[in-house]
Amino acid sequence: MDSEADEIVRQIADIILSNKQKLESGLYMGKTGIAIFLMYLWRILGNNYYYDSASELVEAEFDYLTYQSHRIIWEPTKVDLSVSEGCAGIMLGINFLTNKEWIKCPWEEVAIALDPAIFGAMLSNLHPSQLNEFKALSFAQYALIRHTRFAREYIDRFMREWGQGSTIGDLKEEISRHSMSAAQTLYRISDYFISSSLSPCKWFTSYNGLYKLNYGVMGGLAGIGLSLIRKEDGYDDDWQECFFV
Repeated sequence: MDSEADEIVRQIADIILSNKQKLESGLYMGKTGIAIFLMYLWRILGNNYYYDSASELVEAEFDYLTYQSHRIIWEPTKVDLSVSEGCAGIMLGINFLTNKEWIKCPWEEVAIALDPAIFGAMLSNLHPSQLNEFKALSFAQYALIRHTRFAREYIDRFMREWGQGSTIGDLKEEISRHSMSAAQTLYRISDYFISSSLSPCKWFTSYNGLYKLNYGVMGGLAGIGLSLIRKEDGYDDDWQECFFV
């Protein structure tokens, strides 16, 4: 990474980490996506500070999941299950990091309690009375990482309702298409920011107090950092499999 890009991603990380108390849970705008950015930064720069910071965010997200896995029993309508900001997305992100063998986290222990509600939402969004294929597919993205008999039963039911004659391969291809679309959206926003020659610090100073600053990976500071890492170092795009737009 050249010196200019190196300086920008370090500034981004510093801004995010100096405002940790403002970070919310979630994959797109919250701690999980930011942890992915920090882990890539650790891999590129070799600075354990970023690894420790990312691990701390993942630990906080796991605590959040644990709480939600209990809350789903007495306040099911108040638990955000979504991929973008809720439990499904957090587990997608943590699963990605554990598959990379960058962290260890027993997220599947709490997933067991959340799976019925997530899989139920997956099917309900295919129902004609509240059809939302977009949401249904985003939940299916999560279901595909759950290698349990219960998950397979729901995937089978989903396939029967989603499309006549469709296969698991068709489903994965459709999800991959949406994930690529999400990544391209992120890249376009980030490229626009980078081409504007604004430093993250100036952007932060200009907008802090006027708008809610987006620290996250979807069009926010962490997303700009990820795009720079990709652009400068050609780092793998595996992380985009977490996203759905």
